[in-house]
Amino acid sequence: MQTLPDSEGLFTARWSPDGRFIAALHLERHQLLLFDVKVGKWHQLADAINSTDLSWGSDSKYLYANIPGADARIVRIRVADGHQETVLDLRSQDKFDLAEKEDLQFSVGPGDSLILHRRIHSAEIYAYDLRDQYRP
Repeated sequence: MQTLPDSEGLFTARWSPDGRFIAALHLERHQLLLFDVKVGKWHQLADAINSTDLSWGSDSKYLYANIPGADARIVRIRVADGHQETVLDLRSQDKFDLAEKEDLQFSVGPGDSLILHRRIHSAEIYAYDLRDQYRP
């Protein structure tokens, strides 16, 4: 086990499924960084990322990040060029007040579907059916 060079201050590191990159967030600078395992160096993929969690898409071409708070949404960031797009806007479809939670958590499931986590009592079970306005 070893520490990656220049990784001080980085948070929530995630290894890409293809093993090529390690993604991490710099919380104070609101940056998303990628460590290229072959080259052994970090580069900034995106800035203005006020996220607390990351998840890789199954093909390692996209990273997903949560944006909690009043502007709650989940964005997809293309690894090739840092292009961002909102894949789920929780402000307009929020029946569970996820937009108000600072700890919005999610995972990327099969077919790159989004799985939202909500801390609830174990006796409560919900299915939250969102209409995807971003896919045809």
